[in-house]
Amino acid sequence: VVATVSGSLDLAGETDQYTFTLDEPARIVFDSLTNRVDLAWSLTGPDGAAVAVRSFSASDSAEAPESPVLELAAGQYSLTVDGTADATGDYSFRLLDLAKAAELPEGVAQAETLEAGNETRVYRFDANAGDRFFIDVTSREGGDLQWRLLDPFDQQVFGPAYMNASSDDRELAPLPFTGTYTL
Repeated sequence: VVATVSGSLDLAGETDQYTFTLDEPARIVFDSLTNRVDLAWSLTGPDGAAVAVRSFSASDSAEAPESPVLELAAGQYSLTVDGTADATGDYSFRLLDLAKAAELPEGVAQAETLEAGNETRVYRFDANAGDRFFIDVTSREGGDLQWRLLDPFDQQVFGPAYMNASSDDRELAPLPFTGTYTL
């Protein structure tokens, strides 16, 4: 929905506001590219407050809600960035439309590089209730990766789970529903 937004709160008490319009309902994830507990964002739209106040560090990480997906109606939205206790500093974020997530074909290796340490990548695949999958991490460099799988109703199937040197591969329990899953 929105390209990467970068900004800065330069003065104590300053807030930055961004507006965007959705032409149709959408499933959106706030991708925080800034790991700051003292910077927060809120989102209001046609149905009122979609997010009251959430820190940048607890938006799409292990500290995020069980499902970071925001089910948003069509209409105009206002996203406000504010410093907790008048904090200042730089920030960056993206809004990811899950309908535009990359298709994850079964059995085809994926090679990706996360540009920012906090970057989120989203993938989708179709499955039937009872299907079983195995995540086979064939190589990885750098820090730990965090994975989360959401069912067709945006409920968490597993995760957030850290993939590290001792536990990269994951066998998933049989999937509960038929439909599109988001990794």
